Order: sequence, then C-alpha cells, then structure tokens
Amino acid sequence: MSASAVLDALRLPLVGAPMAGGPSTPGLAAAVTEAGGLGSLAAGYRTAAEVRAQIAAARELTGGPLSVNVFMAETHRPDPAALARYGEVLAPWAREVGRPAPRPVVVDPEVEAREVEEVLSAALDAPGRGIDLLTTTFGPPSPAQARRVHAAGVELGVTVTSAADARSVLALAPEVLVVQGPEAGGHRSTFRADAPPPQLPLPGLLAEVRALVGSAADAPSLVAAGGVASRTHVRELLALGADAVQIGTLLLAAEEAGTRPAHRRALGGDAPTVVTRVYSGRPARAIRSRTIDELGPHEITAYPHVHRMTAPLRAAAGEDAGRLNLWAGTGHAAARPGTAAEIIGRLAP
Repeated sequence: MSASAVLDALRLPLVGAPMAGGPSTPGLAAAVTEAGGLGSLAAGYRTAAEVRAQIAAARELTGGPLSVNVFMAETHRPDPAALARYGEVLAPWAREVGRPAPRPVVVDPEVEAREVEEVLSAALDAPGRGIDLLTTTFGPPSPAQARRVHAAGVELGVTVTSAADARSVLALAPEVLVVQGPEAGGHRSTFRADAPPPQLPLPGLLAEVRALVGSAADAPSLVAAGGVASRTHVRELLALGADAVQIGTLLLAAEEAGTRPAHRRALGGDAPTVVTRVYSGRPARAIRSRTIDELGPHEITAYPHVHRMTAPLRAAAGEDAGRLNLWAGTGHAAARPGTAAEIIGRLAP
C-alpha cells in the first residue's frame, strides 16, 4: 500500500504521460486506462473550456481512473532586449514559411495566474466522476491550491526533477511525486525556466527521492519518468523503488495519440536527442533537427515567451520535420506503431 489509492488500484503500474500540444487525446488517455494503467490528459496550452471538454470526452470512453496535468504559471521574467534579439534570429525561419518576423511577447503574470486558476477549476469541477489525480508541471501548486485539490476528493501529484524539489513540496501532502529524470522527452519540469536542469540519471534520482520520503504507508507514491524503452526497464525502475512507471515517448506512436505524422516518422530510428530551449525558452528534450542546429547558439531562457513566438512558425512549417519540435526521450528508438493497449502490453511487468 502507498499514499495513492489511485495507483494502488491499478491493474498495471503504468501511467500514460501527459503530453501537451496535441499528442495526449481523450482517446489515448481512455485507452491507457482501459488497458489497466492510468491515462492522463494534458491541460498545458489549453483553455478551461477545452479542459472540460477533454475530460467529458474521455469519460465517454472509460469509467476508470483519469489524471489531468496542469502547467503552473512561470515565475522567471526574461530580459526584453534578449527577446527582441531572438525575434531577429527567428526572422529567416519566418520568411521561409511566409510569416512576419515574431515580435517580442509580453506575458502578464496576473493573467497567467488567473488562467491557471481557471484551468484548475475546470479540472476539479468536472461533472460526474471527473478526475482522480491532478498533477502539476513547472512547479508545485500553492498551499491554497493544494487544499482545493484535496477538498475536491482528488489526489495531488507534483512533478519533481531533484530530491530538493521533492523535499520542498512535502508540506503540501501530495499523494504522488512524478520523479522525472533527464532522459525524459519534452520539457523538464524544473520549478523555474532559468534553473539548470539536474543531470542525475533517473535510477539515481529515484533512489534519492525514495530515501527522502521513505516507504511508510503515508509516504508519497513515486512515479518514475524518463527514457523508458522496454518491459525490462519498467521492472528495473519498480525494483528501485518506483510505485509506477510513466510512459510518454513510446505512446507517441499509438494510434489514439494526436501526434503529427512527421513526428511519428521521426520516432523509432537512431537519431540522437538533445536538450534545447530553441522552441519554447525552457529546456526540453527533442530529436535533433535543423532548427536546433541553426538556433541553438542563440537560444535564450524565456518561457512561455519563446513558445508563443515560435508557435505560429511551427504551425506554418506543416510536416517539415526539420522545423518541428520533435519531443522525444532517450528511449525513442524503441517506439513502434500500435494501439495504446498493445504498447502498454509490451511494457507490462
């Protein structure tokens, strides 16, 4: 038994990663749940209305457990001059796709905070069964937000990238800690965009966090995340102290995922992955691309500013893989097409 009744009740100790930007669909989340794991919806980049609709759509497909992940508001404020310079760096790409050169983005912290509150309300107030677990990325919820989650009868999870992160959130009484190693695809969940992403590999990080929280019945459950590529890997992480293992990159190849065709084609080969800030202004692991090579020397720390500056360019790039943010973990060579149930079945310990 662990602190998370949701994870304890799973038939398989596998969690579908919440992958913002399109890959995580209601159909994918429901399929992972129906296969015996825990399906996740990604609230990142979605409005409150869209989050409500996603939960409702998933609930039409499954009566099992569901999780929603929320991006917390960014606290780092970038240098406006650096943003202006980066807009100039992006100008050739903009001309290539027939778009105007991006102008520096202004982000209002009060608006950001209000949007997070609206998304939280949408996730927690879903009619019917709603969701069972709410996790956060890019930082923990405030104490008041954590109390709201628990008052709604929903378990709380926080994504951490270090033992220090984990220690700092224990007072919020999270039932789950998602322990994200540097092998993970997509964004690293550092609590600030300008924080250097820790480099301790997932096995060592998992051991540190397990030693910190202990193994008592009321200790937070640990979900290991990052670079998972096989059933053997899943078993190793469970043996190291994980209560469940999160699967992200391999599910990008699932039939139910909303992954773009060019992204699907890039998976499963021997292309290297690198950590980059060029697409979003936050460190994120992606398959190396022409854009990363060109803009890497000029990348800046500025999230969500850079994300919003490059989003129209990425949309206009169509299926040009050299211009897309091909988020992928270090285990992407093991990605194979199939249904979510088939992929989960290949990984079941």
